[in-house]
Amino acid sequence: MKLSEDFDEIQSWIPLTMEGRSRHQKMAATRVDHGTDVNFESITKQLAQHMENEQSADIQYNTHVKRVHKSPSGSWLIECEQNGVAKQVRADKLFVGAGGGAFPILKASHLPAGRRFSGFPVGGRFLAAEIDKEVAQSYGAKTYGKAAVGAPPMSVPHLDLRVADGKYYLLFGPFATFSPILEKGRGIVEFIRMVHLHDIPNLLNVAREHFPLVTYLFKETFKGESAMLKTLDEFAPGLSNKFNWKVVQAGQRVQIIKDGDLQMGTEIVTSEDLSYGTLLGASPGASVSPEVMLRCVKTLFPKIVKKEAAQERLKTLFDETDVDVLIEDADKYREIRNSADKILGIREI
Repeated sequence: MKLSEDFDEIQSWIPLTMEGRSRHQKMAATRVDHGTDVNFESITKQLAQHMENEQSADIQYNTHVKRVHKSPSGSWLIECEQNGVAKQVRADKLFVGAGGGAFPILKASHLPAGRRFSGFPVGGRFLAAEIDKEVAQSYGAKTYGKAAVGAPPMSVPHLDLRVADGKYYLLFGPFATFSPILEKGRGIVEFIRMVHLHDIPNLLNVAREHFPLVTYLFKETFKGESAMLKTLDEFAPGLSNKFNWKVVQAGQRVQIIKDGDLQMGTEIVTSEDLSYGTLLGASPGASVSPEVMLRCVKTLFPKIVKKEAAQERLKTLFDETDVDVLIEDADKYREIRNSADKILGIREI
């Protein structure tokens, strides 16, 4: 990471954020000169196709899980709807990784842990503008600023270059929204069904303890395009007039409410017999999901993971399966990072 307070150097890093800025403005920036943007949708589709073609996995699409519960035999019964037709699936082990949709499934499972958790939905919008390749080549960056005073960490403004399907875009945001919806494409009814009587005190406690956050979300929700463009100009003077910006809706995240306390992270929840596992929370993003899923596998299948064959298989997938080693051993971390960067074609530092 390199720190600079020199206007010209910072402008060479992030020209679009500096063009309309006064040279006399006191500022500083840090730069990390390696990394890449990744189209995780494309990668996910490739992985799914590989699993179907090479590993005989049966992936069911257009399926909405309505309810899960344990049968008298001890297996899990999954009640779902596929293309409008009701169906049932049985499983000895059940993992639910459904984003915000994991909350109502946990509630419907009748597991004791379900009473401890509820969800606080938060959405987001961005300003987006399509740009040409020349502009994209001059601005190969993700530029992060500082969150406004009193705003939550999720609101840190950033101007990103994004590439998708051969087209180049600039994205600026996020602008938070509050909507009682657990997943994109789902309605408010599912959120209401998720809320049980024992959740109401927890929701009220969050509203009281985090009133500034609730106020901020409502203000952001009703912010119009002109106000969003003004925020963009505060971040990068004059940029709102340089491109044709449009407001786009981003994803929906659901923060954890655990025992009445709002949390910003991720939590792996399992049943006592380790037959049920689920992932709750606003994070991880796709970039850290392999590490989180590795922890899920170790938690749900402890006996299998300890076997020699499983350990050998994990070594083919991960250079290091113990995250604590990467935290404590800087040289090991750099070795693995540089190896990954080489495969991805990122300049080694």
